[in-house]
Amino acid sequence: MENGYCGKNISEVIGEEYKEWKQGDIILVKSPTGSGKSEFIKKQLLRWCECQQKSILLLSNRTLLFQQQINDIKQNNGRLSDELTLDLYQSFSGSIKEYDYVVCDECHYFYEDSGFNRETDFVYKQIIEGLAEG
Repeated sequence: MENGYCGKNISEVIGEEYKEWKQGDIILVKSPTGSGKSEFIKKQLLRWCECQQKSILLLSNRTLLFQQQINDIKQNNGRLSDELTLDLYQSFSGSIKEYDYVVCDECHYFYEDSGFNRETDFVYKQIIEGLAEG
């Protein structure tokens, strides 16, 4: 996705391509703050998953971001969705295999926090191994 950004909103860049993503695909969306990454997940992908009975796991690196995501989803949709599970990297204890989409928000957490947080390596391995098993 990085090469197609060119200052556009991420929803414009991705278009309908997300409907073709398959289990096991790893999609990296790298773009600046304010380009619509979270909006794409919370609006476009979530609504599609609700219609298709697919599930999303949205992992965050900070409690403040986690709370903001909950509030944004409630504000945009009027409620939290059964198809969406929100959690923190540090506290997620479920199985990645249970989800059709796993979104690692702020995934730079894995290397930026690794200098002072010994858990980042464990969480990263848990996600990668879970995806490989899926």
